[in-house]
Amino acid sequence: MTDKLQSILQAEGLDHLLPIFTDQGVTDSILGDLSADDLRDLGIDKLGERKRLLAAFAEEIAPAVTDKLERDEPPATRQEDFTYEAANGEITITGFRGKGHVVIPDKFDELPLPVRAIGREAFKDNSMLVSIIIPEGVTRIGESAFFGCNSLISVTIPETVTTLEKSTFECCSNLTSIILPEGMKGIGDGAFVGCISISKFPLPDSVTRIGQSAFSGCTNLTSISIPDGVTSIEVGAFRGCTQLNSLALPHRIKSIGDDAFHGCTNLVSLTIPDSVTTIAKKAFRDCISLNSIRIPDRVSIIKPQLFDGCMGLTRIEVSPTHASYSSINGVLYDKSGTSIVVCPPGLSEHTLNKGISTIGEYAFMKCNNLTSVVIPNSVTKIDDYAFWYCTNLTSIIIPESVTSIGSCAFSNCTNLSSITIPDSVKSISDYTFSGCTNLANIVIPSSVTSIGNEAFKECTNLTNINIPSSVKSIGNGAFIECINLKNVSIYDGLKSIGNFAFWECHSLTNFRIPDSVDCIGSSGLDAFEKCTGGLKIKEEWQKRKDRPSFMKWFS
Repeated sequence: MTDKLQSILQAEGLDHLLPIFTDQGVTDSILGDLSADDLRDLGIDKLGERKRLLAAFAEEIAPAVTDKLERDEPPATRQEDFTYEAANGEITITGFRGKGHVVIPDKFDELPLPVRAIGREAFKDNSMLVSIIIPEGVTRIGESAFFGCNSLISVTIPETVTTLEKSTFECCSNLTSIILPEGMKGIGDGAFVGCISISKFPLPDSVTRIGQSAFSGCTNLTSISIPDGVTSIEVGAFRGCTQLNSLALPHRIKSIGDDAFHGCTNLVSLTIPDSVTTIAKKAFRDCISLNSIRIPDRVSIIKPQLFDGCMGLTRIEVSPTHASYSSINGVLYDKSGTSIVVCPPGLSEHTLNKGISTIGEYAFMKCNNLTSVVIPNSVTKIDDYAFWYCTNLTSIIIPESVTSIGSCAFSNCTNLSSITIPDSVKSISDYTFSGCTNLANIVIPSSVTSIGNEAFKECTNLTNINIPSSVKSIGNGAFIECINLKNVSIYDGLKSIGNFAFWECHSLTNFRIPDSVDCIGSSGLDAFEKCTGGLKIKEEWQKRKDRPSFMKWFS
């Protein structure tokens, strides 16, 4: 029977893997015995899927196994269940085939040398291991030593161990009790990845390093104390710790790495000490409950992507003494207040500071609550990605003072229905309005001389567009997949139409190629490929076959 297996796969959204299990005759009764290697051998090639399955199997199967083992009288650990190697007068444990509550001997009867190390992957994927006591004298626990021990509940580590190596307890999904000894200095990369049952983790004061992804995916972790000796929160250290709600960083921290707190969806408050000088650009990505944050004076570079997806953030504060930035009504500007750096994604509206000249790169990126913004007539530049993915922005007035609109400036503003570009703008950059699926009306002024690559890609609500005679070039894919575009008005003055410029414009029926055009795509008609709505372009095209610049397509 595979009822439990089927329900697990459905819950994880991995239904497509069911035939793999059924074809190999896998039943519910052996789910708790499957290892990562077993899943790979079955043909489950994606590491992420294997990890998810092991965690799910542990949650469903391992508690029953653990209950039984805990009810049983803890068996004496048999020395013959261990495999080991001897070298340089000491023993390294290399494997174990037993189960239950395990006490590692400090030496073996048949070879009375001291046990000093647990080797790489020594207990890996042992699903019957419930608890383990490591004896005094052991100084090294190897990489992935207990990886995937999904019934393991408690671990006792001696004071002689000072470092946990990479992935030591990764995917020990039922591990709830582990106390690191005083003297422990380093938590290795990925040491506790996916330990979903750990809720609190007191670190000894001796710890000076928490490695990359050390606690990533510890979804039940609510609190952790970080010792004063730690100077860096490394890449992904607490990524996906969805129950972590507050954290005080020690006063010696100097840097916070990429994705350090990515996806900590319950993190409401975080105190960043004045010692911090560097915060990587995606450190707080998708911390949706974070409502305010203060950036210390020593942080000299703040990237807008730092707060990507922080949908609850409404205030970003810096002190008046900060050398590079200022905070105006909770919005981050440069020191002079003339360029907006980042708007907190939780704001629904914002009036830009008077005297501002630049809306910076990514300044309003993914401000999905933003419905309107007032741009003063002092603004001259809207930078690349300025309003990228502002999915609830419905309209915006660009003042006549604006002379430059950057690449992707309004890309994927899916509710933007109309926009007027002022006469001061000279060009429409690449991808400027790409993915604006609700855009129905846009006025291109006679000041514009070029329309960039994929500038209006997938503007599926656009039906008509007037391109003035001032426009000399239409870029590659400029109107690609504008499936409801019916009429395009183009005038003499246009010189070139790029590759696939109107590709898949299924509704396009009216299009006249001006006599001024001397270049269309790389092979002629590819500019209008898949325009299946009755567009008759070949007749227009044939008129140009005698021109020298066109003859290569008719030879």
